[in-house]
Amino acid sequence: MKIPIEGDKIRIRDGERVLEETCFESAADLMLGPCSRRLSVLTKCLYRLGSQYWLMGEDGHGLAALVHTIHVPRWSAFKRVTFSLTMPGRSEGEHA
Repeated sequence: MKIPIEGDKIRIRDGERVLEETCFESAADLMLGPCSRRLSVLTKCLYRLGSQYWLMGEDGHGLAALVHTIHVPRWSAFKRVTFSLTMPGRSEGEHA
């Protein structure tokens, strides 16, 4: 699965349903490790803090993602949901 960037469509599965969201922000999170990322979406959908979801790629493979924060601003109907995920690392000898 490629690393999502701002503007990419992301399919998020919670076991029962699949939601399509748009990536609002994507950045490395070196505090969690060299292959860790933070990914945010703006949404009206309900997500549960601390719950695990799956970010699904076009190839059908998924990455586990944990809801790290949910920010609900007063001025908007949209929530900013930030997921924490770890991208699979490259094995030694594998080249880009």
